[in-house]
Amino acid sequence: MDMPRVGRCFPGVKEVEADGEQSYKGTMQVRVGPVSLNITGNMVVTGLDKDLWQASMRVEGADRRLGGGVSGEMLVNLVDLSDSETEVVVKSDISFMGKLGELGQPIIRKKADSILREFADNISRQF
Repeated sequence: MDMPRVGRCFPGVKEVEADGEQSYKGTMQVRVGPVSLNITGNMVVTGLDKDLWQASMRVEGADRRLGGGVSGEMLVNLVDLSDSETEVVVKSDISFMGKLGELGQPIIRKKADSILREFADNISRQF
């Protein structure tokens, strides 16, 4: 539940810092298809249940150069599989606006899947 530490496990995240209680700001650089993005945004933890190892959050970000952005909600749940294994379940409802939204769902979905796989690898090495 250490959001800055976990956030840095996402590929392309350059910085994550607290911006108030349960609020964070950060920057992510990512290439989606032919487009290189530099997204600056914030995340607010809207719910936290440490007993269930579950967090819900609202995310918003924009690439000012491109004129596109993202916003949405995420639910992250950690599930103990064994003493040495934990499953990270991420459910999200994300909207892509402006030029970013014009890239098309298949390209965005492929990149999102790639980012989540790399995130899982990074988090398993980190923790």
